[in-house]
Amino acid sequence: MNPELVILSDDAGQFRVLLHALCWIHAERVLAKLVGFNDEQRTALERVRTAVWELYRELQAYRTAPTAEARATLTERFVALCATRTGFTSLDLAMQRMGRHQGELLLVEAPKPEPPSEPVLDFLVRVDRSVKPSYPDWMKKLEHPELECSGPAEYNLQTAVEQWLHDDQKNGSVQGNTIYKSLQKGNALATCLNLQDGLAIQQKGIAVFRKLFAGKAVFLWGSVVQYRNGRLNVPYLSRLGGKVVVRWLWLDCGFSSDDPALRFGK
Repeated sequence: MNPELVILSDDAGQFRVLLHALCWIHAERVLAKLVGFNDEQRTALERVRTAVWELYRELQAYRTAPTAEARATLTERFVALCATRTGFTSLDLAMQRMGRHQGELLLVEAPKPEPPSEPVLDFLVRVDRSVKPSYPDWMKKLEHPELECSGPAEYNLQTAVEQWLHDDQKNGSVQGNTIYKSLQKGNALATCLNLQDGLAIQQKGIAVFRKLFAGKAVFLWGSVVQYRNGRLNVPYLSRLGGKVVVRWLWLDCGFSSDDPALRFGK
């Protein structure tokens, strides 16, 4: 628990913990209950109550813009007010009591800073389709060279791209080979993002990736490659610390609901 947490109360004992501030309404209630028995007492009571609430309003203004000079002035005025002697005994005793709680009545909690606004994220992806991507040195063969440089040159990652799951991924895990065969049917692979897209998305940075794909690894099935031993691999994007990284996964591994394919929407 934050030891600088301010507890505002009516001076009940159970609330005397952490930094204890007194409620001015409860503190002034003693004055509100007083009854002057002559014009002089009633005038004194009205003058003191007015001064109390004027001081309270200035304390609230100090809370929004605190300075050492303003605090010293408020403290001086509070001390002088509580030392007031009006000849109205009950009123004078009540003000003395307020004076004994100077620290708690003058304690104010600094205003909480406004939470930082979220940065405006740019989801527009631009891909230079004329430049072929670089592949790992272990790659033996690109399975679909016709898809290597395919796709739009510009698109909105948030609205134009969907996260697609094989039916078996939605409730469990399925082997990558099964997903691959499913995407090959009906030429669905042509709608999948490829390594070119992945590299462009990587350049958008971690904030964009976290916003759209937090906790997920997103797969680029348009760029399935063959390893030197003949096993198939697919590239994917994931978060590593504060960065977006490109990795590769064998198709005989299991793919869960956190491993969607990125596809261009219809």
